Amino acid sequence: MTHKILIVDDEPNMLKMLGMTLEAAGFQIIVAQEAKSAWKKIADEAPDLVVLDIMMPGMDGLEFLRRLRLQPVTELLPVILLSALSAVDDKIAGLKAGADEYLTKPIDPREFVARITALLERTERLRESSSEQSAIIVSVIGVKGGVGTTRVASNIAGVLTTVNRQIILGELRPSAGTLARSLGLSEENHIGKLLGVDPTRINSKMLAESLFKHQTGMRVFCFPPTQEDVEPVSVEVINAIIEIASSESNILVLDLGSQFDGITHEVASISNAVLLVLEPTPISLDAARVASSLIKKWSTGASLIGCIVVNRSALASSITQGEIQEDLGLPILGVIPQAADVLSSAYRRGQLLVNDQESHMASETFKRIGTMLLEL
Repeated sequence: MTHKILIVDDEPNMLKMLGMTLEAAGFQIIVAQEAKSAWKKIADEAPDLVVLDIMMPGMDGLEFLRRLRLQPVTELLPVILLSALSAVDDKIAGLKAGADEYLTKPIDPREFVARITALLERTERLRESSSEQSAIIVSVIGVKGGVGTTRVASNIAGVLTTVNRQIILGELRPSAGTLARSLGLSEENHIGKLLGVDPTRINSKMLAESLFKHQTGMRVFCFPPTQEDVEPVSVEVINAIIEIASSESNILVLDLGSQFDGITHEVASISNAVLLVLEPTPISLDAARVASSLIKKWSTGASLIGCIVVNRSALASSITQGEIQEDLGLPILGVIPQAADVLSSAYRRGQLLVNDQESHMASETFKRIGTMLLEL
């Protein structure tokens, strides 16, 4: 396979010299002379590696690199900084900005090719190692609408992110999504454009273009926010999305809403943990009986199946934990205390409760649930 290298440098002679060196070594070359055109080349050409000069007009190389590292689609793109700045402090600044290598000009052409080859080989080994490791899949399902499934899934993912940065939070449901709004994210990017695609054509680049990077560090993909943007969703497409997301994360937390359909059946059957969210009310418990019966049949390979009880109001606690466990035959993994005020405050600012109010009783419960999941 011929690797594609993007060279970003404002000096035409340097572009020509570097390009000729790499072409002679068998690489395919793309060039850009400033940040704006480099962004476009990365989006259009999907290079395997970027050689980036620091001193450029407009946005310099360090700022360009920082922005690359903030985007899910480019955060792992290999980057070599090539600069005339040779002081130790300059090298440290480049590495802190996210460079994989820092080389100073002038550089011997043989060393230049060797460094690029070694970095590409190292990146490929890491990708192969990552793809061999199957992520832990955690499905969060509401026994009925309105029990707080999305906020439970989000806060669990937020807790896990503090321990393991390779977390993806995803929303999969047959109707319009609410996850982007609840996290204060833009609703423009979502996986709607993947839902009608031939599942054999879905790849990691397509999913990455639909991923947000939340301020906590976790990556997020959301369902379309309006029903008219929701294509008929096939199980095959959902499987393709999950397979790619699993290969690029250590833990995949999925908000499945409250629909017990073919998609929920499929996802639950491949999950390592299934968490049912309910309220301690008679209506919720009636729905939970049906839900738990289905999940026990569907999730025979899961290491953990349990309930999370959400007290949405002081009047909701009419059924005890013991009664719920006995009725459903499932353990209660945590009880979220009434926290409407702090949840609403965090929600308005696009924050997660576990980050906004770390010592709150609800946050402590989410932390305990996260610890259980990390032990799977």
